[in-house]
Amino acid sequence: MPSEFAWVPAVGSPVESEPRVFSSKVGDGYEAVATNGLNPIVREWDLTFRVSVTVADAIDDFLTLKAGVTPFTFTPPKPHDTEIKVRSVGRWVINPIGGLVREVRVRFRRVFES
Repeated sequence: MPSEFAWVPAVGSPVESEPRVFSSKVGDGYEAVATNGLNPIVREWDLTFRVSVTVADAIDDFLTLKAGVTPFTFTPPKPHDTEIKVRSVGRWVINPIGGLVREVRVRFRRVFES
């Protein structure tokens, strides 16, 4: 199975960004804060795909193979539209929409590897 997630999500899929920081409270209300690591911004995408049953099955097979552990490449929606390494986070959901159409919802988190 390829290590590229090539399916394109629906328009409007949100991205969350959160800085990772160390903080230490010291006396008199002071607090020391520093970034945590070389890549301190954690980005996650909540993605929705409206696809055929066949494509939904292919996405399910891909995510099952990666099992939330093995990273893969993905090109997120704009403005973050550069190919990056991600892995799925938690569960993914496949809902029947009607006829032969399915909605697949999944969350991806950017990962950094050496």
